[in-house]
Amino acid sequence: GVCLASAALLSGRLGRFFLALLERLRGGPGSGRIASMLGELRTWRADKAFVLRVALLAFLVQSLRVLTHVMVASAMDIELDATRILQLYVLVPVLGVAVVLPISFNGLGVREFVATRLMPEVGIAAETALAMQLVTYLVQVAVSLVGGLVFVVMLLQGRLRLRRESPK
Repeated sequence: GVCLASAALLSGRLGRFFLALLERLRGGPGSGRIASMLGELRTWRADKAFVLRVALLAFLVQSLRVLTHVMVASAMDIELDATRILQLYVLVPVLGVAVVLPISFNGLGVREFVATRLMPEVGIAAETALAMQLVTYLVQVAVSLVGGLVFVVMLLQGRLRLRRESPK
C-alpha cells in the first residue's frame, strides 16, 4: 500500500492533480506544506537512482523489523512457517503506521491493540501477539538505547558534529 501510494505521488500526472486540488482548497489547513511536499517529490522523481536507494533502505529497515519479530517469536517458541513470515511483511509495517498516530506515548497500547486484532488472522493467538509485541518493543528500545549511547559518545569525542541549518 505504502509503495503504491509513493509511486502514485511520484507520478507527474497525479502530482499535478493534487496540486490543482490544493489550489482549489487554497488556505486549507496544511495545504502549503502538502504543496511543498509534492514539489519535493517532483524533484526526486527525476533522480530514479535516489528513489531506488531510498526504497531499498526502507525495505531493509522493514526487513530488520520483521526479523526482530521472527527472532522474538523463536525465543518464545512461537512457530512461524515461511507463509507466516511473509505475512509479517504486511502486518509489521501496518503496526508501524499505527504507532505514529499521536494517541499514546511511543505507540504503547496502540501497537499491542492492533497486533491482537490482526495477528489472529494469520494464526497467532491474541495473547501470544500481545506478549510478542511487548518483548519486540523492549528489544527495539534496547537496540535504540545502544545506538543513542554510541551517538552521544561520538559527539562528546568530537568525531561527530551536529549541523545547524537555518530554518526555511
